[in-house]
Amino acid sequence: MKMKMVRRQFLKTMLAGLVLLGLTCLLRVNLLYAKEPYDLGDITITWAGVQPFYLPCAVAKEKGFFEEEGVKVGKIFTSRGGSETVRNIIDGGECSADSATIAIVKRKESFKLVAGGAKSPGSVVWVVRPDSNIKTIQDLKGKTMSFTSAGSVSEAVAALCLKAAPGIRPDDVKRIASGGMGAGLTLLDKGEIDAAFCSYPTMALKGAKFRVLFYAKDFVPDYFMSFWMARESFLKEHPDEMRAFLRARARGLKFIMENPEEAAKIFMKTNDSIPTMEVAMETLKYEGILDGSYFSDNGFIKKGLETVVEGMRAVGSIGPKDEIPWAEIVDQTYIDASKRIRLQ
Repeated sequence: MKMKMVRRQFLKTMLAGLVLLGLTCLLRVNLLYAKEPYDLGDITITWAGVQPFYLPCAVAKEKGFFEEEGVKVGKIFTSRGGSETVRNIIDGGECSADSATIAIVKRKESFKLVAGGAKSPGSVVWVVRPDSNIKTIQDLKGKTMSFTSAGSVSEAVAALCLKAAPGIRPDDVKRIASGGMGAGLTLLDKGEIDAAFCSYPTMALKGAKFRVLFYAKDFVPDYFMSFWMARESFLKEHPDEMRAFLRARARGLKFIMENPEEAAKIFMKTNDSIPTMEVAMETLKYEGILDGSYFSDNGFIKKGLETVVEGMRAVGSIGPKDEIPWAEIVDQTYIDASKRIRLQ
C-alpha cells in the first residue's frame, strides 16, 4: 500500500516536469493501407514554443523524420503543464501531454515512462539586482528567493542547489512561489525578493538587466526535468509506432547537434519568444543543447533519476525515506537496447 501511495505521489509531483505521450487516436490505422504512416494526430508538449523541451520533435517534424520512421504528427501545441495538458487528452484531444496524474486518478488509465527528455537543469539560473551585495549562493542566508509554483521543477531545483552548496542549507533561505518567471523578475525589480528564478530565452530578453548569481547545473548537473510517458493501452496496441516516434525524436536531436544554425532557425520559426537568430543561438548555448548536456537521447540516467527523488524529498513531496519504484514505472523496451539501464 505504501509503495502505491509513493508511486501516486511521484506522478502528482511530476506534473510540471513530465512529458506524456497520451495518444488517443488509436483507431486510425486502416489495415488496407498499413504501409502509410500511422497518424498520431496533434500533440501537446509542455511549454512548447516557449521552453525548448519540444525542439527535437519540432526539428523531426520539419525535416520529415517522423514520416520516414512510419508515423505522422500533426500540430505541436503548447500548454502550461500539469492538469491543462492532461485535460487535452481526457477531453478527447489527439495530443501528447505532460502527466498522467489526472488520467490515473479519475480514469484509472495506466501509464509508463518510456524515454528520457531533458536530463539537465540547462539554463535554469537565479539572478539578483545589479547593485545587490549578494555575490554567492552562500550570501542567500536569511534572504528570499523565488521559484515558479509549488511542486514545480524550479522549487525542487532550488532546494537541491541549496542542499548541494557548501556552507548553506535549504532552511537558511526563505523560498516563495512567484507564480511565474516574469512575475518573479518583477518582484526582484521592485526589491520584494532578493533572488529570482529565470532561464533562457527569458533571460536574454527580460533578465539581462539583472546579474547572474548561480546556474543550477553548477550544483545539480544531472536532473530529469522531463520524461516521455505513454498510455499502457497505446503501448500494447502500437509498440512499433512508439519506437518509431522515439527514433524520429532521436534523429531530431542528432540533427540539432550536427546543424546548430539550421536548428536555431527552426527554433526561431516555432517560438514566439525567440525574436532573432542571436537569441536562438544564445538559448541553445546556455541550455547546454549544443554540447549535448541538456537533452537525453531517449535513455535514462541513474544519477538523474536519483536526483529527482532527492528533489521530491527536499520539498516534502514524498517522505524522507520513501523511494520511487522506477522498475515499475519505467518501460525501456521502446528505446535502443544500448541505452537501457538497470533499474530497481
